[in-house]
Amino acid sequence: MEDFANTAFDAVPIPMLQVDATATGEVARYVRNKGIDDIPDFLISRPDLIAHMYQAVSIKRANAAALALMGAGKESDLHGSINELIYGAAPQARLRLLQSRLASRKNHSDVFAVPRLDEGVINVSYNVAFPDPFERDQTAFVVMFECSPPGAIVDPSGRFGGIGDVGPRAKLGMHTAQAVHDLKQPLAAMIASGDACRRWLDRPHPDLGKAIRQNERVIESAIQFVELLNKMVSYPPPPGEG
Repeated sequence: MEDFANTAFDAVPIPMLQVDATATGEVARYVRNKGIDDIPDFLISRPDLIAHMYQAVSIKRANAAALALMGAGKESDLHGSINELIYGAAPQARLRLLQSRLASRKNHSDVFAVPRLDEGVINVSYNVAFPDPFERDQTAFVVMFECSPPGAIVDPSGRFGGIGDVGPRAKLGMHTAQAVHDLKQPLAAMIASGDACRRWLDRPHPDLGKAIRQNERVIESAIQFVELLNKMVSYPPPPGEG
């Protein structure tokens, strides 16, 4: 099932990243447990945590569309600190994302300038689906779209003019990132139930009743997976791309 998930991720024709968000998840759990409400003030008071999170959050996977968008020749070119690869030219965008993460929001969308590895710079709609800070798997999914209008001047400091023009694209990216994140649950359930079914059948005295029940759970999870996929592909394309 993991191989299938990776194949599906690679085949999506939309630039996507899988990001190890463990470091920000640890701080988000701390913030929630302590009942901290003023996230900006907390960040100002803890520059050490900001530096740690910036360096520790890293890109784990990038699909072919993301490689093309970022001007990368191979996936390993994008492995490393997301701070250096994505946010180096947009410190304010980086801070906005941290505030969303520490507030335990499920999604975050922004538009800012991103440096390409081939030395170009593009404006992107950047959309993240965060895992809950208390989930075991702290993988965040990122969906990106280039949104530089023809003749636009890229502002490397952060947001650029005309952000309202990319609203539909950002909305699509947010939905796509969340849908991919949601696909993890039924995939994990299928893996667990299939393994349990095998164990019940592999006993000296196979328990067919329990094996059948685990197989039924595989089917239920597969149906949920397909429903989520159908929901994902039903989103309309941004204007001009349909």
